[in-house]
Amino acid sequence: MITNMNKFNLFASAAAALLLCACSNENNLNGEGTADETSTAIAFQAKAPISRAAESFSNIELPPNFYVYAFNKDKYYINGDLATRNTEDGNKYTDQTYKHFWPTNPNEELTFKAVYGVEKDQLEVGLQKITVKDEQDPNQQKEIIKSTVKVKDFTVEKKVEEQKDLIYAIANEATLAKSNQGTQPLNFRHALSQVCFKAENRCRSYSVTIKSIRVGYLHNTGSYELPQEGTQDIYSLDETKNQTTVDHMDETGGHWALPYGTPNEKEALHNHLKQNIWEVFPLDLTSQEGKTLKETQGDNYQGVRLWYVKPGEKPETVNLTVPFKNNDDKIVGISQILNMLPQEQNAWRPADKGPDYNGAYFEIFLEYARMDLDVDGNVISEQKVYPRGDEGEGFNYASAVVPVSIKWEQGKRYIYTLIFDENTKGGWTPDPNDPQPILGGMKYAVTVDDYINTAAGKKVD
Repeated sequence: MITNMNKFNLFASAAAALLLCACSNENNLNGEGTADETSTAIAFQAKAPISRAAESFSNIELPPNFYVYAFNKDKYYINGDLATRNTEDGNKYTDQTYKHFWPTNPNEELTFKAVYGVEKDQLEVGLQKITVKDEQDPNQQKEIIKSTVKVKDFTVEKKVEEQKDLIYAIANEATLAKSNQGTQPLNFRHALSQVCFKAENRCRSYSVTIKSIRVGYLHNTGSYELPQEGTQDIYSLDETKNQTTVDHMDETGGHWALPYGTPNEKEALHNHLKQNIWEVFPLDLTSQEGKTLKETQGDNYQGVRLWYVKPGEKPETVNLTVPFKNNDDKIVGISQILNMLPQEQNAWRPADKGPDYNGAYFEIFLEYARMDLDVDGNVISEQKVYPRGDEGEGFNYASAVVPVSIKWEQGKRYIYTLIFDENTKGGWTPDPNDPQPILGGMKYAVTVDDYINTAAGKKVD
């Protein structure tokens, strides 16, 4: 079941806003300028300081640097310079390559494009002449110069702690006259999808303990072309409209190209997907730093235990890897967010047996225990039932696999709730050659949050 819930989430809110500052003094059109006592070099100023954790950014958490390009008609104006946070003022960014200035004509237009999350040699930039309809006269055509910025071979790291967020900003038709005394805003948007987990135990006589979750059979590399549309506007979601879909990526998103997409590459695609696996661990919700339970418990790590539902009580949904606020109202726990490539994948088909998984799946490392209860619902004794055959004290884990159909879009956060229920089925032993249903039932539900600026919302003045 998929439910699109368009929530305005401060952390998951759209883009980081940066301010591009410049002056109107003399310059040349290759972007290099010579400073004198009347000149002011281009600089960047962030509205909020960065809080770096697992490379996930929002409008309150900004990147440490980014590459910036500027185009003036058919010329490069700034050619991939690195803007870096100022050591004396953490809210400001300065160009580390050259000093640049606005064109002398205050109405002369520039296009700015900025990218964070890749090395410069992964950026492919070009200018090309294309023919489009004349907006003033639809019966006529006109030639325009199109600037393109492509990210080549972006790779999602297998270790979640090493993943980078990929964000971009575009400011079209920027002029000194329309700026705020030379200050040009750059609003960043996310090019990736985020994935987080919760869990809920609906069983009346079983407890479930979760150690970790793996996600598999997915693309981990692709190339991305930035859109032509600007990202200047900042939007929040209008909850009063009770929206059920979000279509901003259809209007303003760029394009991902994933490998092995032709019919004669099916075997290569399968070999590529089957080797890609990511693993996340439950967060310690008492940790003010947002650490995982594995970090805080060390050698005594036992995972998260979801207790059975007592008579008259409702199941509790437990947060596993969704960022949360600590006692200081700071968002923590970002380290276990999965930053993934937007993509579609069919679910694993257990009936089609073979040496490898043939579709996307979640693999949950867990333990089932059956509770013997008295008439008041109190535990008399408990017995481990999965994995079977384990005796003695302590926790003994085995994995259960859930087929999952994937359709991830850029700029959205997908929160999967793993549901354990005695009245359903869905979990399998981790053997694609001979998968067997495990005791008890497993399924999932997913909600979708936006975490970028969205055209489906309302403009913020």
